[in-house]
Amino acid sequence: MTVMRKLTLLLLCLALGIGVCDAKKKNRGVYFRTDAEIVLDKPYFGLNVSNMIQVVLEADRNPASVRVETENVPAEAVSVRVRRGELVLACDPGALSSKRKNDMSKRVVVYVGAAPLESFSLSGMSSVFSETEIDKPSVTVECMGMSEFESNIRCRSLTMSVSGMSIYKGQVVCEDTATVEASGMSQAVADFMCRDLDCTLTGMSVYNGNVNCRQKAEVAVDGSSECTFSGTARDLMLEVSGMSQFKGRKFLASGLADCDISGMSTASVAAAGSLKYCVSGMSEFNYSGEPVVISTSVDNATVRHR
Repeated sequence: MTVMRKLTLLLLCLALGIGVCDAKKKNRGVYFRTDAEIVLDKPYFGLNVSNMIQVVLEADRNPASVRVETENVPAEAVSVRVRRGELVLACDPGALSSKRKNDMSKRVVVYVGAAPLESFSLSGMSSVFSETEIDKPSVTVECMGMSEFESNIRCRSLTMSVSGMSIYKGQVVCEDTATVEASGMSQAVADFMCRDLDCTLTGMSVYNGNVNCRQKAEVAVDGSSECTFSGTARDLMLEVSGMSQFKGRKFLASGLADCDISGMSTASVAAAGSLKYCVSGMSEFNYSGEPVVISTSVDNATVRHR
């Protein structure tokens, strides 16, 4: 065999090897899929999701059945059951594990009818996305463990807790009181229209949104959290502590603004009615507008009227 022929064969083998490697890389994605419709024999009003399951809430789906889609996860690894009025969705953690680093090819998606749902509990990197507005008298949302909930909500009262690096995104219209708590590096990007808002941030949490309260906004920001408001409220009860920030230059309190700023925090508000402030530590307080200042207390801190 001539040298040229040997060289040609060697090049062909190399090309074939590269092609096989490329084919293997392309096939590392989805090995198999499953798609099943599951009929439920009990009514439910709550949703409990865990173990990296993704849920899509559909307006036109009959709540008596759910659709389960999986990629590279056996169908039998997904548990769907109704327990004490709650639809519980879970997946065997072993079926989601992978020997390959950063393997994102395994996926479980469940399509659920949105109509009956009024309470939501998410954990374990799960997510819920609603194609329709949640409209119930009372709504409860709890997100834990790097979970994500995205939905618009219309209700009479709302209780929301977001913790453990979780996220809420949406718009809320609440007739009475909306209570929101975020902790542990969690995030809320939300617009609120309500009578009263009770908002508490701790840890290194973040809130950003437009807030319009017919009566009172009560806000507590602690740890190293950051809260950004725009909008209006009749009264603002503000407490900022630790190394936190409240950015409210575009948030107008038309009645009473009562502000307590401490630690190494910073806060800015706009006030048009009455203003009370207590500022201490190494904190900084900035206010704008022409309010009637009815009470002040400053201890080694900075106050500026802009």
